[in-house]
Amino acid sequence: LVDDLFEHLTPDDVHTRFFSTLRVLPRALRTRLTQIDYDREMAFVAVEESGADPCLVGMIHLLADPDFDVAEFAVMVRSDWQGRGVGHLLMRTILSHARRRGLRRVVGVVLNENRRMLDLARRIGFAVVHGRDPGTSELQLDLESLSPGPGPARV
Repeated sequence: LVDDLFEHLTPDDVHTRFFSTLRVLPRALRTRLTQIDYDREMAFVAVEESGADPCLVGMIHLLADPDFDVAEFAVMVRSDWQGRGVGHLLMRTILSHARRRGLRRVVGVVLNENRRMLDLARRIGFAVVHGRDPGTSELQLDLESLSPGPGPARV
């Protein structure tokens, strides 16, 4: 299902998610996305189940630092499912998880050209600051200042 999700990303979406021009999902990366260390990581997926076969339409990953203070997220949504609330649902789900686990802050690195992700992050409450690398922004969210919202939901 992860390979199918990747195959349904446009080249621009691959570039904005992986910061490269991958044509196929390397086995090592697929393994890293799907075989996680549950002590410091979590991954959630969005699945479309109305058809004959389930379809993975999005996934989000969270990796905490060794002190379990700050965690970095990464999200991807199938190109033909963007704009339907899947990214917002996945973000809300991972932030709820991070809060329950006692993390203090969630961060993410986004290419400046990824306007959709930057807009979504701002709507959720992330601060957007200049990234360490040229052409990137860092998203920062202090979970203690975030008002508790509803937990995970279905689209």
